[in-house]
Amino acid sequence: EYLEYNDNFITDLNLTVQNQADSLSLFIRTEDVYAAGFYMPSFSVIGGARNNEVTVSARFSDTEKQRSALIGLTSVFERDPLTGDPRANIRFSPSSFSAQGQTWSIRGRGIRAGKKKVDVDRFVISSGGQSMRVYGTASSQKSDTLHFNMTHFDLAPLGNFVAGIGYTLDRGVTNGHADLVSVMKDPYISANLTIDSLSISGV
Repeated sequence: EYLEYNDNFITDLNLTVQNQADSLSLFIRTEDVYAAGFYMPSFSVIGGARNNEVTVSARFSDTEKQRSALIGLTSVFERDPLTGDPRANIRFSPSSFSAQGQTWSIRGRGIRAGKKKVDVDRFVISSGGQSMRVYGTASSQKSDTLHFNMTHFDLAPLGNFVAGIGYTLDRGVTNGHADLVSVMKDPYISANLTIDSLSISGV
């Protein structure tokens, strides 16, 4: 099996779906996935749904480039008690990704995502003494701000994404903070950041 759409492709897709009583289970396994410039070999997804709650665990492992990831989350679909609008309340189970000999943990108290705003409660990516913390609200209101705090945070993991446009981000240690105001409409940013040892494509 080989599926291709634009510049994205999946090889050797194996899909299993089971429906038992009021629950649904899903298992996906592929040999290779290439999407948005990001290559994920040995990719698999295990998921289940029941009573407006969806649980998903996804992983991939690239032994050649020594990259891997395990992302787990549970999403409960509910209504905002103030507005009545539908939203997803997302909670993370133990998650991590590894690259360039380092492993980053991913954790967070929760993300409440609706049509008009997204609330982020203490989302953290960390490895040893380095971390990036995200909290606040993304919306179209000038009173809502999404905050980013970085401590000795190496930008190298983002190299997997910029590689898709022909560059490699080898290193860039970042300290400071950035605030994104009115993210969904006419956004603007206020930041105080320092980047040390920046290296792009070996330069």
